Amino acid sequence: MSTSTPRIRFVQATLLAIFNVIVIVFFGLHASDRAGVTDFAQYHVVAKRLRAGESIYEPFKSEGAVSLDPDARRTELDRGGEALNNIRTANPPPLVVLSWPLAFLSYSVAWWCVCISSLLIIAGFSYRVARELFDSPLERATWVTVSLGSFPTLTNGLLNHLEPFVWAMLAWGWLRLRRGDEKLAGALLGLAGCLKLFPLVFIPMLLSAGYRRASVFAAASAATGIAVSAAIIGMDSMLIFVREVLPQASRYYFSLGNVSGLSVVARLISPEVAMFICAAFLLWSIYLCRRYRSPDKMFVLGVSASLLCSPLSWTYYFIAVLPCVMVATMWLRGSGRALIPFLLVTLVYWPWMLGGFIGEQWMPLPLVLVLNYVPTLGLIVLWMIPQRD
Repeated sequence: MSTSTPRIRFVQATLLAIFNVIVIVFFGLHASDRAGVTDFAQYHVVAKRLRAGESIYEPFKSEGAVSLDPDARRTELDRGGEALNNIRTANPPPLVVLSWPLAFLSYSVAWWCVCISSLLIIAGFSYRVARELFDSPLERATWVTVSLGSFPTLTNGLLNHLEPFVWAMLAWGWLRLRRGDEKLAGALLGLAGCLKLFPLVFIPMLLSAGYRRASVFAAASAATGIAVSAAIIGMDSMLIFVREVLPQASRYYFSLGNVSGLSVVARLISPEVAMFICAAFLLWSIYLCRRYRSPDKMFVLGVSASLLCSPLSWTYYFIAVLPCVMVATMWLRGSGRALIPFLLVTLVYWPWMLGGFIGEQWMPLPLVLVLNYVPTLGLIVLWMIPQRD
């Protein structure tokens, strides 16, 4: 890919983007009619619970058909697998509150609203980042098509998650920091943190990098978001989230779809060792922010380190990595440019189903693990790139 002309790269990325959009639309025609179920069902279920004043973290079964009969006593998920009984939505309270408007829409309309807005947000923030970093209109357009043609975007479109709203907020906060607007940057990064938790690592990183005002606004906005959410959902639900939902993440340490560094070490050694290593890794990343004092380096270090150390790093989380790959392409010069195709393959185009789904059935376990954790290696390389002199 690195030897292709800019025009050919644009055509390649555009074809992948068209393919993704077609697959997402055709899948949506099936899933939005509730003939099939994806993760989106939990957003609609929990939003309806919130509207009805019911417990949003009451366990439900997480696979099967979705009953959205307005006359039913409670919207629930049926025919759940036995191993997944008593699973609660893992979304933090602020993200649950963000999904509240979905309760006022039919399942089909809600599906398409989230699906279309997610694609527009991914394209929009990718263009905004590309416009900030690159002068060539063709190069900007190429990065937009790369983002739409990426495997994380495809996965997000099929599962129909709300995370693109969070990743856009994260990228927007970083762009404002580049422009010297610490107040808005901090507020956006803090809101992204309260919505998805692991971006909260940017609060100490901002402080370490010398952006004290931004760190204060980040902490204040995160605290405000959590307080408002607690007022809406109630303290009982907040306590259930802390005491019962957060520990639920340990169920997925050994999932082949989870490629966080914590998951890798927990699988190969033990969860305790994994937590110790990740804590040390985060502390070192925070120190590096103090050493470099650069908004771009802090952003790349923060995204890659938080995905490596988060208990859960699913495919669609890697939409957040796309701006980091753009930044890395600016830094890599000479022989280092050979890393660009590697980053694109491991972080943007790697088909994770090789290890997580198809591989379990058709390949020996060691090969499955290698295939599954290729994106983890890509994250480690991305984390190292800002440290190049």
